[in-house]
Amino acid sequence: MRFFIGIIFLLLFFICENVFAFSFPVGEKISYAVSWNGFNIGQTDLFFLGKVKVHGKEYYKIISESHTTQYDGFDIIYAEKDTLLPYKVFRKLKFMKKEEEILETYDQKNFTITINKISDGVPSVEKILKEGPIQNSVILYYIARDKSFNVGQKIDILLPTKQYSLRASAEKIEMGEDNLNRKTLFFQSSPRGIRLWIDRDKEHLPIKMVFTSFMSLVTMTFKKVVYLDASEVIDIKKKFVAKGL
Repeated sequence: MRFFIGIIFLLLFFICENVFAFSFPVGEKISYAVSWNGFNIGQTDLFFLGKVKVHGKEYYKIISESHTTQYDGFDIIYAEKDTLLPYKVFRKLKFMKKEEEILETYDQKNFTITINKISDGVPSVEKILKEGPIQNSVILYYIARDKSFNVGQKIDILLPTKQYSLRASAEKIEMGEDNLNRKTLFFQSSPRGIRLWIDRDKEHLPIKMVFTSFMSLVTMTFKKVVYLDASEVIDIKKKFVAKGL
């Protein structure tokens, strides 16, 4: 079950070889049904909230919020506008009776991430050094939406303990929770463990994500997308405020 939590919240760190131009609708809210080993356990929502200022510099603000039978929690991600590399990530998680607050600080020049954690009131600090720029994998869903992707192209994914190449290997028909068939670009990782289907429509929405490991399979399936108005975006920004910034 710790793998499940890691997939949804810590997930992945990646390095993307291509150069992208990122543009997503401000106020976009994508909802996913979440299942574990075939059992529906809840929902995850992704919010793209546009630009915010942190320490005098503009970043994109992205929220991942989950409510399931296993845990409740959210990530607040502040990402560079041109690369989507994270600057800060604040995470709050409640798993059964255990509560955690985590602040991740990224030093992309020196390829390090400093993790300040409070778990059940006990603080700890961890520093991780990697061989390249470090990413928070919730943003993988946004990176893979780049409209220039075609069959044969890939994203290289760097984990603290493992590396993946996610290759666009085929175009497939995939169905979301709304029962609509969609033409998608299918990504398969090497080594195996990650599968991702991206709609080939105007917004290139992620339709399905599957993560596997020993004795565990987590699936996120598209339910719906809505677009919040300006006042709703302000309300969501106020609701999700990162500590320690």
